[in-house]
Amino acid sequence: MEIQEEILRNLRKMAEQNYKEFQAKLCPGDNQILGIRIPELRTYAKEIVKQDWGSYLKEIGNTYLEEHMLYGFILGYAKMDWVERMQYMEQFVPRINNWAICDCCTSSFKFIEKNRETFWPYLEKYAASNQEFENRFALICLLDHYLQEEYLPQVFESLDQVQSDAYYVSMAKAWLLAELEIKYPSQTEAYFKKAQISDVTWNRAIQKMLDSYRIPKEKKDVLRAQKRK
Repeated sequence: MEIQEEILRNLRKMAEQNYKEFQAKLCPGDNQILGIRIPELRTYAKEIVKQDWGSYLKEIGNTYLEEHMLYGFILGYAKMDWVERMQYMEQFVPRINNWAICDCCTSSFKFIEKNRETFWPYLEKYAASNQEFENRFALICLLDHYLQEEYLPQVFESLDQVQSDAYYVSMAKAWLLAELEIKYPSQTEAYFKKAQISDVTWNRAIQKMLDSYRIPKEKKDVLRAQKRK
């Protein structure tokens, strides 16, 4: 309890009212926001991992967005063996209740890139889940850590596995599909021909491609014509 109180006391010192209001607009419906800038949270996490970080992970509260993010950042930065890391991962994923926690923390999980094959069964479990943010977590893991050519068949398979069209899942699918089109157009367009992609997700993916500076105008004209009514 002392550590939990210490963490919350330190988080409150970093909070900014203006940033809280800004962040609340980005995460509608989440009223449990202190208002701490992400770089400051990352710095605090890196300070904790120099100490007895395990005690901090066991004591971090689960009320505020920043507490969840801090847990994820410590999980990403601390040195530990794989079994222990996955045990903490099982505790972290249920904390994900908005896109910001998911996306900011997942980008910090560089350990996945050294253990892609070992992590894959965990990713598949979350892709097959019926929980919106577990699905998003799987998709953002693919986006951040698996966009290599040798993993494309598995990435496409996981996309098919995620059945939900819940808003934050659909948006993650659209983002992933747009990145795949940018990096691997021929393989991705072959996938498009056989994939069962809902109209709403398809149109969101097309819009993300149209918004990208990395796709030439001529290609955008073709993509624009592929929008569904």
